[in-house]
Amino acid sequence: MDSCFTASLNKVGVNAVAMPEDNQQLSEYVLEAIRNGQRIEALKRIRDEKGLGLKDAKQLVDQEITLNHADNPHYQSKPFQIPLLAVILVAGVLTVLTCYIVVSLRLRDAPRSPNPEPTSFLHQ
Repeated sequence: MDSCFTASLNKVGVNAVAMPEDNQQLSEYVLEAIRNGQRIEALKRIRDEKGLGLKDAKQLVDQEITLNHADNPHYQSKPFQIPLLAVILVAGVLTVLTCYIVVSLRLRDAPRSPNPEPTSFLHQ
């Protein structure tokens, strides 16, 4: 795109992005990074080669992934995984809670002597 035209569009809030056309194909160097799932490296390579800003480079990479690499396992959504630390934390809290309930029930049901002996010096 003409830089004057792009600047005019940017002033009115329209983002004009240079999308890959027949004369602006991504290099094999960039495509290699995309195929290997190295999105950030692909962004760096595009910015170095074409002198684009981060936003424009990201749009180019995203477009390339959407159009040509959707079946690549690097870009398929992964099932939600609960972190192991969260599972351990929940298990620990449930264990402590269960122990508290069991102990409080046993203390409540424990036989008590009718005249407990004071065990503290305050009860003398």
